[in-house]
Amino acid sequence: MTFLNHNNNLWLSGLSNFAQQLGHAYVNRYSGKHFNGGLIVTKTITDDTKQPPNSPKTIEELTPEGRNCAKVCLTIVEILVNDFEKLFTATGGNKKMQINLDEGNRLGVFFRAKGYDVAEGASTQDGELQNSSDMTGEKIRELCDYTITVRNSGEYDPKTQQLQAIDRGVTTFDRWIRYLYVYLSNYRTVCHLKHIAKPRTPTTINQMLHWVNGLPYTTVYNELTVQGFGELFEKQEEEEPVEGEIVIKTDDDDTLEAYPEDITAEKMRDTLTDVCRFTDRVLVCILGHGHAEGRYACDFSTNPDGLLYPSNASACLDMLVDILKRLYEQFYFLFIQCSREKDNVSWRDCWYGRHVGGSDWRCNEKQCINQMVNQSADQKANQSCGQTCDRHPSCGLKSPLQSFLEDGLPGFLPHSIKKPGCKLDCTVSNHRGLPCKTPMGFGDISLTASRASRGERMMKLLDMFCGQQTSPLTKLCGYFNCLLQMPPQTLGDMFAFYHNLLVDWNGAAKGLIDGPKHKKSAFFSAVTSANFGIEYPELDVSTLFFTSNHTGNGGNGDLLCLLSCGSASLTTTCGRYLQPFGMNTWTVFSEKHADKYLSWIVYITETFYYLLEQLLKECCRNCTSSQSRCNGKVCPKTCQVKYTSEETKSQSVSTIHHTKDCKSIAYCPFTRPTLCKYGFVFKSLSNMSGTSGDSTKRTCKDLCHALQNVLLKGKVLGEFTHVTIPEFLWNIRSKFFWLNVALWLLSFLYLIHIMVIRLDLLHIKSHLHSPSSHRIAAQSLLAAARVGRLSKISYLQP
Repeated sequence: MTFLNHNNNLWLSGLSNFAQQLGHAYVNRYSGKHFNGGLIVTKTITDDTKQPPNSPKTIEELTPEGRNCAKVCLTIVEILVNDFEKLFTATGGNKKMQINLDEGNRLGVFFRAKGYDVAEGASTQDGELQNSSDMTGEKIRELCDYTITVRNSGEYDPKTQQLQAIDRGVTTFDRWIRYLYVYLSNYRTVCHLKHIAKPRTPTTINQMLHWVNGLPYTTVYNELTVQGFGELFEKQEEEEPVEGEIVIKTDDDDTLEAYPEDITAEKMRDTLTDVCRFTDRVLVCILGHGHAEGRYACDFSTNPDGLLYPSNASACLDMLVDILKRLYEQFYFLFIQCSREKDNVSWRDCWYGRHVGGSDWRCNEKQCINQMVNQSADQKANQSCGQTCDRHPSCGLKSPLQSFLEDGLPGFLPHSIKKPGCKLDCTVSNHRGLPCKTPMGFGDISLTASRASRGERMMKLLDMFCGQQTSPLTKLCGYFNCLLQMPPQTLGDMFAFYHNLLVDWNGAAKGLIDGPKHKKSAFFSAVTSANFGIEYPELDVSTLFFTSNHTGNGGNGDLLCLLSCGSASLTTTCGRYLQPFGMNTWTVFSEKHADKYLSWIVYITETFYYLLEQLLKECCRNCTSSQSRCNGKVCPKTCQVKYTSEETKSQSVSTIHHTKDCKSIAYCPFTRPTLCKYGFVFKSLSNMSGTSGDSTKRTCKDLCHALQNVLLKGKVLGEFTHVTIPEFLWNIRSKFFWLNVALWLLSFLYLIHIMVIRLDLLHIKSHLHSPSSHRIAAQSLLAAARVGRLSKISYLQP
């Protein structure tokens, strides 16, 4: 056999397999690397301010290359500490497990997430890591406890939680890496001690993430979490101890009984700690661990931008609350956009990060295949001759997710903030009732990010950060909403407040304690108290969210038809349209604040109705008006879903749905930005695209009709707003009104008695010729009222 022909299949196959095996060998990419110059330079300085000048002193300074190398080292230390904690957790409960992906093996999942090629099955060896009984979780822990020898260093003792010297230079890797991490924490603390002449208030999400990430290293943090959080709770009066008696307190004063769980200052401190840790992970998820042209991850918490941290705990708390709310709204929207499937117009598969360009609101469907892999090996042969291996092909990566991070996505542009303070002020006019859109602040992400990733990666992290009701950012925002008793300001927050207040209204849900105590019972007790101790059952707020089965022609028009619907509901009357940003943050209620809940319902419901009307008008203007691009183009003539007019009832029945030729609301270019403007995302997991069946498909015209159905005269929201609440207020005010009328009538009758019905006018002569001591002359009343001329009339004299 000859190998003269370089196209010989055996030759190609053999070399390919050989190269594959060489790829499993570890070679340090920095091995033999020559740095661009020295890492340290020596300088000689003299202090000329003293007389006589001191003798010259020699110091060493880091060069830019040396500083970058030091920051790379510090970043690696943090990565290793975090990953080893996760490794110990994964191996602790899986001591007998091997390294594979069989049946959700936690060890295998962990190593695959860290970039290793892991065996798929329990008995296969198709990965680079050992899948045998000789390499189990227990064995991995033993390897981590192996001793190493280091020089001129120390170690961290987990028992005493202190640093100590190493005995004869021998320690374990875990103790030594934690020793380095303590110094990294000290470095971050020192960075926050420097004087900043003109500190800046964070005005973008990027800066706010840095601000929260660096908060635990500031001098105000302990005062904030102890004194600041403690002031949010109402203190109980302390009983004076009897002489010689020692009082032992068993209950924490900083506690508020609430639903679904009590709020304590300790819970808030722990949750804030989790939030601060997650902000570091979010920054790494967006920007990567850094590179020379960007910012290394070890500096995400050192305040490199010179941001303002108020020294006063109260001012810092106000700033923290405002920042957390802004972070939550923007990242919850990102989470929803990235959590939907691709077929439903999602950002899950959209790229973001290094060398990624912007796009419109839909993910680019004309991306080249395998752009993020080795270009020379995996790209087609139609590339230009000058294209190098580290360049993208001509089509490039374009993504709406990237545009959103760069604050350049049409329809989702942020507001302008130019009046910073402890609480940011938005300069956009006429957006009362609408959420303020904080700029993301990643305008140079294509250059500063150290890698490119997909939306799915961000979705998984944001799910833990703010995607669920138990997520740390969500919980902390919910605590603040309850403790600060802040009324809902936006349409989305109002919707979330109404819905969550009425969830488990009658206490039917299992596993939740004292639901009616903090909701229904507390609300009606507040109603009775406001009505002078008289019960008023007519103020039944539960009618706003009554049932999810909206059968019949139009249903009852409750708000649940915009949030959910049953299987027998009509296409034209309901759908999973609206989910507020604050659906998971307006979930904490306390009976001690029931009077506030009553006040909000009475006084903001009219504003809520007005804002829903504005949403309806904007949706109709974008989708159903004669000038809109969607008008007449949503459904073909063969579609059986018809409307008699925009103001009358639908003629549809429950068995009639849209067809595959109808244009789903998921593809409408106007609806999603409009809902985001008012603080909503789509509730439907499929964005009502019809991928789950024709019965789940909705169009933008369906949304307009559903909103119109809710706002129609005679429906529950209109009746509650314009009839029930005014009657309740009149029932309270009528008592004052009629009392006031009675007092005025009494005063008027008394004045008539004094001025008209006089004894001398009836020609009845009294035997008294002077005013008696018990009588009041009309002239005296007029004189007191400073009516000069009338007081001189003799007619009024007795």
